Amino acid sequence: EALLSKIMNSASSGRQFSSEFRVISAADKDVRWMWGTAEVQAGPDGRPARLFGTMQDMTERKRMEDELQKERILLRTLVDNLPSSIYAKDKDYRKILSNPTNVKHARRKSADEVIGRTDFELYSPDIAGRFFEDDRRVIELGESIIDREEFVVNERGEKRWQLTSKIPMLGKGGEIVGLVGIGTE
Repeated sequence: EALLSKIMNSASSGRQFSSEFRVISAADKDVRWMWGTAEVQAGPDGRPARLFGTMQDMTERKRMEDELQKERILLRTLVDNLPSSIYAKDKDYRKILSNPTNVKHARRKSADEVIGRTDFELYSPDIAGRFFEDDRRVIELGESIIDREEFVVNERGEKRWQLTSKIPMLGKGGEIVGLVGIGTE
């Protein structure tokens, strides 16, 4: 109905239209996703007479988008529900991801209060300085830190032992674009 409405609108206005739509084969019920751009020309009676345009099969792209969405949901479910503090930082040492445990450890109420900030804006200078030196080694030198035992201060202000791991986060070209960290008490 939506596609037919666009066709009729194009016929009466003489304007081009674009649309994403499904095509279902009558023979084998195969579903294909298409992207079309077209213009409808009306006949002498004002009714649609000709359709000029192009169509592109985007079934594979839609399948990949669906798979990517499923992956995002899975990863977000893991990150948000594991009891460990999980975070990521960009090359400017600013948090770009912070799960609920990381938010609590930073003594904040939401990820919005953590995202975009450095450790110097979230923790005491001595703790932030320690974190920064580790982050610098990971981001500037590409050195991973795996399961290092260290003292941290939890959300209640108590000193606790934690296993910390930080690894470089790589961009498409293999360059270091930040880091991913996890801390488990």
